[in-house]
Amino acid sequence: MANDASDDGREGADRRHASDGAQEHRQRRGPLGRLRALSAAAWLAVGLSVLSLVLAGALLLLWLEPFDSGSSASNSPDDGPPASQAQPGSADTRRGGPAGRGTELAPPAPANLSAQGGTPRAGSSAADLPRTLRLTAAQFERMTLDLVPVQAGSAEAVITAPATVIFDQERVTELGPRVEAKLVRMIAGLGEWVEAGAAVAVFDSVAVGQAKARHLALEARLETAGAEYERERRLARQQISSEAEVLAARARFREAQAEAQASRETLRLYGLSRQEIEQIQAGQDARLSTYRLHTPQAGYVQRRALRPGQTVRGDQTPIRIVDPSRMWVEIAAFEQALPRLDTGQPLRLTVRALPQQEFDGEVFWISDALDREARTVRLLGQVPNPERALRAGMFGEVAIRTRADAASALVPVTAVQRLEGQSVVFRPTAQQRTFRAEPVATGAEADGYLEIIGGPAPGAQVVAEGAFELKTAFTAAAKSGQLPAAPAADAGAGNDATADGGD
Repeated sequence: MANDASDDGREGADRRHASDGAQEHRQRRGPLGRLRALSAAAWLAVGLSVLSLVLAGALLLLWLEPFDSGSSASNSPDDGPPASQAQPGSADTRRGGPAGRGTELAPPAPANLSAQGGTPRAGSSAADLPRTLRLTAAQFERMTLDLVPVQAGSAEAVITAPATVIFDQERVTELGPRVEAKLVRMIAGLGEWVEAGAAVAVFDSVAVGQAKARHLALEARLETAGAEYERERRLARQQISSEAEVLAARARFREAQAEAQASRETLRLYGLSRQEIEQIQAGQDARLSTYRLHTPQAGYVQRRALRPGQTVRGDQTPIRIVDPSRMWVEIAAFEQALPRLDTGQPLRLTVRALPQQEFDGEVFWISDALDREARTVRLLGQVPNPERALRAGMFGEVAIRTRADAASALVPVTAVQRLEGQSVVFRPTAQQRTFRAEPVATGAEADGYLEIIGGPAPGAQVVAEGAFELKTAFTAAAKSGQLPAAPAADAGAGNDATADGGD
């Protein structure tokens, strides 16, 4: 047993010695072990980060690949044509992209060729332009496109002058009784529209009553003279009445006819219509002194300077009827402009009350006399006014284009846009919803118009309102690389061929 106890003591001492050694070893190796563990974890984090960056770069390259061909369109002339501008029938002719979805482009023309016949155009950039764009039906519905004709003229040949809007004097009627009369009632009120020949007021006049009474007497006399003449003619055929008696009866009948006709004309001069005169003869006019005033012209009742019971003289015109669908413009131009002014020249009117609106018209009269004090010449122009936006008395300014036969062409400033570093205008083609970007050189600007040189001729249609929207569509389609081939029917048309793709 003593031996067993001794062995157990040695084993316990060995275990305590081993435990103390392990604890001492951990105390010596602990900081170094922890440092190594931290280093391994750091290297693992760096490896994961590098792997993430590689994956992100690969995804970015895949996402940017559709835009590579679009960005090459802005290369310099020495770089050659972009890769996206493939020949018709090649694999790269049609490419879709998120930026240009729904638009179609035809191959661009060489930048040094004009749109008419492919002749060289001076000062053109060598950058390739997308020439033709076909809009989808949805795009076309969203856009507001306004086509205007290119006008002949020069921006430097515009004369501006102050102007006043007045009524068209050929569409103004001043009404009033032709004899002294008293207003019974108005049939048409202020601002009401009346048709030509309609009654606008009822008057009571002593002179008209007397004229009606005399007319009735003369009509009765005419009837009696006619009956007597017929009786004498019948008796003469029976050889009962002499020829002298027949001639006398005929003279009395013709005299009565003349007097009755004169009385009818008197009533018409007083303003009575043919129907009202016939009603007098039929006895349907109960009150002879009353009559209706009629307007010879359609229009609105613009003025009513009288009230019921008021007496009006025959030389007064208290009622005015106006048709404002066309207005006159009274212009005061300086005498220095006279050599360049002529009738028929187009004008554009702007008024202070409506600064956002413009009204087009033409000059139709130039005075032969100057204002002695202001040294200005008076001109008259006429401007359509179907919406009644213009009112008489409005002040404004007119711009008159004086050289309509000049070699230059004029378009609204909004029609000219910058595309790929060039000034262009957009023209419709024969295909539906298809527009062509045509490079132009620009000249002087005046009154919202810009001279264009080397572009469409006067009379051609260009897009004015909505041109910026078309420019945006062209730019988006060019970036997406959509440059389809021209259709076979347009193969010989060169730069003007349009793409015929699906909607």
